[in-house]
Amino acid sequence: PNSVATVSVDLTCPSGNITATPLNAAEGAPAVFTVTGADPGTTCTATEATPLGYTANQADCAGVALGESCTITNTLNSNTVVVNKDFSPNSPASVPVDLACTSGSVTITPLLASESIPAVFTVTGADPGVTCNATETIPLGYTADQTDCVGVALGGSCKIINTLDSDTIVVNKDFSPNNTDSVPVTLDCTSGTITPLSLNASESEAAVFTVTGADPGATCTATETTVPVGYVANQSDCVGVALGGSCTITNTLNSNNITVNKDFSPNSVATVPVELTCTSGNVTATPLNASESVPAVFTVTGADPGTTCTATETAPVGYAADQTNCVGVALGGSCTITNTLNSDTIVVNKDFIPNSIATVPVELTCTSGNIIATPRNASESAPAVFMVTGADPGTTCTATETTPLGYTANQTDCAGVALGDSCTITNTLNSATITVNKDFSDDNTASVPVALSCTSGTIAATPLSAAEGAPAVFTVTGAAPDATCTATETVPEGYAPNQADCARVVLNGNCTITNSRGTTPVMVPMISGGAMFLLGLLLMLTGVAAARKQESR
Repeated sequence: PNSVATVSVDLTCPSGNITATPLNAAEGAPAVFTVTGADPGTTCTATEATPLGYTANQADCAGVALGESCTITNTLNSNTVVVNKDFSPNSPASVPVDLACTSGSVTITPLLASESIPAVFTVTGADPGVTCNATETIPLGYTADQTDCVGVALGGSCKIINTLDSDTIVVNKDFSPNNTDSVPVTLDCTSGTITPLSLNASESEAAVFTVTGADPGATCTATETTVPVGYVANQSDCVGVALGGSCTITNTLNSNNITVNKDFSPNSVATVPVELTCTSGNVTATPLNASESVPAVFTVTGADPGTTCTATETAPVGYAADQTNCVGVALGGSCTITNTLNSDTIVVNKDFIPNSIATVPVELTCTSGNIIATPRNASESAPAVFMVTGADPGTTCTATETTPLGYTANQTDCAGVALGDSCTITNTLNSATITVNKDFSDDNTASVPVALSCTSGTIAATPLSAAEGAPAVFTVTGAAPDATCTATETVPEGYAPNQADCARVVLNGNCTITNSRGTTPVMVPMISGGAMFLLGLLLMLTGVAAARKQESR
């Protein structure tokens, strides 16, 4: 049909010069070429770049004499593709079919196709060699064979074949132990029609279902309508079975045993009552007695698949029971309950710093159980060994001592000790210093003997000399934490001492004894009220006498 398109046209001549080529040509606007210098009888040929989707007829423009004209004709490509339908078995159904081509335009798509009326598509503007693919919306329950409609040339035809899906599912029966009963079985599928819906199945005759009109990939699930009384059904093999497949439903008589063994540590002939509880089913008899020689064997009937049972005992007095092995036991399984005589030791060691042969009483307390004897003595060579009986699992004990005088005790290692373990209480001999400084009012360099006495502990050496710039440093060991010490000196002649700073000095402390010249020293560490009056009177008289003596000088 007519078009406003412009096409590029090229002119070639065997002689002469073409002023300009190519030139554009359109309907109503031809390409006019000018040729100069051509030989007489020269002819020219015009060719175009054919527009996409058109067929060009350029014969009129071959060998055109100078001064003449010609016409190139473009015809829009147009053709058909016919898509036929075939149903197996035959069906009057119509199916929407879609056509897609490598080039050109499909006038209308999709179109309906049936066995009696094919879909006839018109394709325009296609390039030479174009091919088309036809695809359908597959009818439910059919399988489509569309291979004939792939790569169809223009003007050709093809056929899409739909085959009604039809297949079987075979459901077998298995009884454990064997049984001749027939059980009704139903089938359910993700698509299609099942014929019939329910069939009987036995060990000798399977249920064979026919499924028609199912989609590709359809699966079916078979279930027993009523599980035989006293049986457990395992139908997992019949879930999601593909068409054409088979499966087996297994019925197992739901009666089984749980065996509970006993273990005493140390061995014992005792018999213990054991109780069994299960997540489903009936325990024929419970409790039952169990001993090391005769286990308790329980019978469980009517239990669901996956049932588990737990056995518990009345723990014998004086024993700890480990029943963890008997929690969640599967039917047919066995387990062991262990009773351990709950008697164990706690060993408390002693460590003296520095070493000592001293013996210290140690007391033990526990979160449960009985301690046979406490306190017990412990030394560096002989620890205190406590026996604990009747304790619960997880019991812990704490040991504490009567700390020896002059030592500091570290008992943290003996807090929360598990039965059967040991710990150490460490005693460190207290050691401290007292520093006594000297101060002369006239900066005398003399050394003065100083003695130290303490409320507790041992003084390494006393007296010691002290001078200005060289204090007496005493070492005190074995003192109680609240011990205090008092330093006194041998007063140098002609000096009065002030020793008040060195009375009741705490451990690791320091003090200063001051000597002042020209005053008679008076040492009264502690005096009563009456003595204080006499002392005042004495000092007053001494002062008067000293004044008179000074005047006489």
